[in-house]
Amino acid sequence: MSVTKFERTKNLTERIKEGSETKETLGNYLRAMQEIREFEESVFELLGRNKIEGASHLYALEEAIAVGAISAIGPDDVIASTHRGHGHCGARGVFYAGDNEQKRQHMRWRLMVQFFHIFSAFHRRESRGGPS
Repeated sequence: MSVTKFERTKNLTERIKEGSETKETLGNYLRAMQEIREFEESVFELLGRNKIEGASHLYALEEAIAVGAISAIGPDDVIASTHRGHGHCGARGVFYAGDNEQKRQHMRWRLMVQFFHIFSAFHRRESRGGPS
């Protein structure tokens, strides 16, 4: 049995210099992971306050999985998820919203994230005795 020796992975600066990645693409990866995390944190908080009901299998700390999977497929490829698929949905929109209409459609994901933030902030304030 032989063991494969792994070489050092190139860092992001090296990848940008050689042209295998762009700053824009890497920024999209980071933005997608952040949007997924913010959504998950809001869902977790609202579930804990019993403001939303139902089962939710949170995707927190798994954001890079969705972003990596979506970045490896093309815009015409189809994916299906049976468990924790909402991270994939958010990441897919970041990468494949090509024209203005598609970007508008993906804005629904961002609006959902923003709604959860506003809803969470309102209920935090309300629980501290602020105006309702």
